[in-house]
Amino acid sequence: MKKYSYDVAFSYAGEDREYVSKVAECLKNIGVKVFYDVDVISKTWGKDLYTYLEEVYYQKAQYCVMFISKSYEKKLWTDHERKYIQAREFESNKEYILPARFDDTVISGVRKTIGYIDLNNYSPFQFCEIILKKLNHPALI
Repeated sequence: MKKYSYDVAFSYAGEDREYVSKVAECLKNIGVKVFYDVDVISKTWGKDLYTYLEEVYYQKAQYCVMFISKSYEKKLWTDHERKYIQAREFESNKEYILPARFDDTVISGVRKTIGYIDLNNYSPFQFCEIILKKLNHPALI
């Protein structure tokens, strides 16, 4: 079984940071390895982010939570991330993308048949618990 640097990577638009940051904090406090961009600011300072993010989303995470919103669909960086996220899922032929929706925005390449979480129905803490269950995290045992 492959060892990943991150249990889960987050791909989201900055406009959705308030919700996403609460989910990230919840997971990190329990010991989940989360790629959340705010946590690596000093590490990425001066680096080629195009290449760095490719490595994270294509190689280093077991799962990727894609926080889908109108803002997500419009951003250049989320578009870049999405391309590597989708390539990873396509090439590995394994479940990787975990869509979480703030709204019904259509994202190119994210099939309507993929199960998703409607974030309007869950607090950040409740969504954190859902991610823990997906990871089969021992905190829930």
